[in-house]
Amino acid sequence: MEIRQQEYENGVWLQHADFTVDLQKLQELHVVGTCEWFLQSDRYTQWLQSSTSTKKSNLLWIQGKPGSGKSTLAGQIIEDMQSRPDFVVLFVFCKDGEENKNDLESILRNLVFQLLESSPQRKSFHQIVQAARLNGKMPHAQSVSILWTLLQRMLGNCQICCVLDGLDECRNPVKERILFLSQLTKTFTLQGDTTRLMVISRLEPSELGEDLSQWECMQIRSSDVQDDIEKFASIEIEKSLVLRIHRDKEHILRVLIDCSDGMILWTALMVKELERGRWDVQSVLERPPRGLSNIYTSILCRIEKMTESVDKIHHALQLVLAAARPLRLEELALGLAIMEGLRSHEDYNLVGDPTAEGRAIVLSSQPLLTIMPDKTVEMAHSSLRD
Repeated sequence: MEIRQQEYENGVWLQHADFTVDLQKLQELHVVGTCEWFLQSDRYTQWLQSSTSTKKSNLLWIQGKPGSGKSTLAGQIIEDMQSRPDFVVLFVFCKDGEENKNDLESILRNLVFQLLESSPQRKSFHQIVQAARLNGKMPHAQSVSILWTLLQRMLGNCQICCVLDGLDECRNPVKERILFLSQLTKTFTLQGDTTRLMVISRLEPSELGEDLSQWECMQIRSSDVQDDIEKFASIEIEKSLVLRIHRDKEHILRVLIDCSDGMILWTALMVKELERGRWDVQSVLERPPRGLSNIYTSILCRIEKMTESVDKIHHALQLVLAAARPLRLEELALGLAIMEGLRSHEDYNLVGDPTAEGRAIVLSSQPLLTIMPDKTVEMAHSSLRD
């Protein structure tokens, strides 16, 4: 009982996030056969086998444009590493707008907590953290220096692979991110034989002031993901009641591949727009919006033409953007009501199904907003948030 109480108290003190849910979502969305271009690459193999004797860097930075499938790739890398019994796998999905997932301190807290949960030395690690918790005399771990000390003391005791996805989504100022990355580089370099660190980001390490000589760097090129986009587009077309029987189905597939510019997200959004414009697919194909910014603009223009609820959709977007965590559907509905003039909860309770209008607004705004299986409302992608 004493060990369990210690584990509970240490877990509360670290205020960790549950990234297994994020990982599960990514794995559910994954199209079989995609991401193999990286998992079977020499660069990935060399990173896994890195050590001072092989003279291969244990630090790998993967840079890709928004919508290029970076998080999906991260999910597959994590799944592959978890299938290797020799490794303890740590992972963080940074998410702008989500508490405990959008700042550098949270990254450290989550890495320390995962080491407590996963490492073969977890019992002795809990003693280390308990001592820091009692000495700190604070309800939560709020000292970055203590978190760094804990991480450094706990690394190096077993084979560890660590994946950080979306470092660019942290809300910290650039100066803080530069210092964080520098410290992270030093920490993992010192433990080069037993640790491996991978960062997946839209930024290059040089944009955060980091010396590139310490890192193996690669960029996700359009040619890398072209086969993945073809697989994804083919499956999406076959799933669509409209597109799978369209007389120009092959031409649709070709346009989706050729105009994607290496962005799987663009392909997904285009499929949705083609479905909605089923009576005029040809005109969409003749001048497809290039890039994420243009397709988002196109979707907004279509929404303004097709619905009378434009103001409510704008309000919904504002609420989701401003929220510190994903809003539940009923919370979004209440927020919309307040923005439209609601003054008392008694009036709100008179409505038969107060969430019905909120649901209708989200459906009208698709694919910009979507209702997740857990009844929370999320934006299509961090690029839309930008």
